[in-house]
Amino acid sequence: MWFVGLHVGAGYHSPDRNDEYTETISRCCRGGGTVLRDGGSALDCVVRTVALLEDSSCTNAGFGSNLTLDGTVECDASVMDGTDGAFGSVGAAPGLQNPICVAAQLLLDSRLGPLPLGRIRPIFLAGSGAWKWALSRGLRVAHSVADFTQWHITEESRNHWLEYSAEMASAASAPFPSCKYCHCSSCNAASHFLEGDTVGAIAYDASGNAASAVSSGGIPMKYSGRIGEAAHYGSGCWAQSRTLPTRRYVATSTTGTGEQLMVSLLANKVSTAVYSLDFSSPQQHEAEESNLVDVGECQCHDPLTNYGGLILVTNVDYGRDQFVWAHNTPSMGFGFLSSKMKNTRVGISRLPDSKEGEAVCFGSTFL
Repeated sequence: MWFVGLHVGAGYHSPDRNDEYTETISRCCRGGGTVLRDGGSALDCVVRTVALLEDSSCTNAGFGSNLTLDGTVECDASVMDGTDGAFGSVGAAPGLQNPICVAAQLLLDSRLGPLPLGRIRPIFLAGSGAWKWALSRGLRVAHSVADFTQWHITEESRNHWLEYSAEMASAASAPFPSCKYCHCSSCNAASHFLEGDTVGAIAYDASGNAASAVSSGGIPMKYSGRIGEAAHYGSGCWAQSRTLPTRRYVATSTTGTGEQLMVSLLANKVSTAVYSLDFSSPQQHEAEESNLVDVGECQCHDPLTNYGGLILVTNVDYGRDQFVWAHNTPSMGFGFLSSKMKNTRVGISRLPDSKEGEAVCFGSTFL
């Protein structure tokens, strides 16, 4: 059996764009599923799936990403292979056609051993250094610094930048609101700066191996050089898998306010907690499920900044394959497809307005 799941971020997804989100999620899931159906690995699948998401203008990754304060695009991306824990990432990187492909190449190169004179191969490159390395490896990138200052900018993202710039200018003399997230006018004015719509994918293949990936253009109006959870080890994605003595795996991809997800190491903490679960008895099953909920909810107690969500797939519950999604944002878009399914299942999960940033919406399904 094989499986691929993806998310288009935990944040706010306008109901007016439901058809666009649904089409994008379904198409990208099918693209990843094709890789697995043709015998490809889980790693190949998540890279392909996220690359397709990066190419879509309705996501905040690659083409159409949020702009920095300086009006440019800088992307974060990372990928992990559960077979050996290999990892690759890029941060605040301009001019990359598909940031996830550069992260994947860093992962693959890390398996080649030392460079000449014993130099260590990098697994994480940032800024123009990531662009220069990708260019040297023949990957698809802008061909000059002048080109990459305009790379991935769409008319919509430019208009948002102009709108946010005007709001920031008018608010420059006003004190930053000290209240917790609520529906007062001062909080509403700043709330869209806390939106998180990172994209990600998780998969396992017919050999029982798992992989995970994540990619993001970052929060709106971020400082140039700011790097979020999508590039950080243990924060944006995690995968573990083994085939002996029995098949066991977990893969997670997160989304949300990067600063909080980095501090919490959310992807690592949730994945390792799940991977170590013991469902050997009904009593232990109930206790472990309670512990898992505690691990997830402990990351979400500051309603103003702890915005986030995740998708996860695992088989730790008596060997049954299970897909999980959770978020405490207004909405989160996800989709999944397995070898047992004829069509992709797509969902836009939404919290009631009164619960945004305070409650966690949690769902799961056995595959």
